[in-house]
Amino acid sequence: MNIKKIIAAMALVAGLAVGSNAHAAGPLYLGGKVGFMDSGYSGFDPAFAIGVYGGYNLLGPDSAIAANLGGGRLAVEGEVNFTLLDGDAGAYGDWGITTLAAYGAYIYPLTESISFKAKGGISHQDFKVDRGGSEASDGTSLAFGVGAGFKLGGGTLDAEVTLMEDMNYWSVGYNWRF
Repeated sequence: MNIKKIIAAMALVAGLAVGSNAHAAGPLYLGGKVGFMDSGYSGFDPAFAIGVYGGYNLLGPDSAIAANLGGGRLAVEGEVNFTLLDGDAGAYGDWGITTLAAYGAYIYPLTESISFKAKGGISHQDFKVDRGGSEASDGTSLAFGVGAGFKLGGGTLDAEVTLMEDMNYWSVGYNWRF
């Protein structure tokens, strides 16, 4: 992996977090993320991925519909991710993946500036292994994730792990609410 590209992508997310201005806390949120896709296949090294994600807070405080959900809010989310730097697949060459997912998410505030998130939904993965000529497979599976959000600047810094079939995505992202 090219460490300079990884550092540049992480610096971009950090710069967005620090340099943002405060926004109104509306029901819509949009952001970007970086992280590592960790394949469940033996001998495959992680790939470095980037993506965009967004959501809409349906129920709960500061949502489209005010409802008592035990202090948290229910949202629908979508995200798309792709490998920026392919992972090493040993004798198989390099591997990469593109994912498109939709989730239902419950976000619960632990403090004024820290929240917990659990999500579940469906993910479509396009998986490619390049060993001279590309070999591809795709599939759709259930996906689940957990994470924490930290208010920073005018948005939220998210750290998550998402579990898909034969794949774990460890990510850090930053989003703004509108």
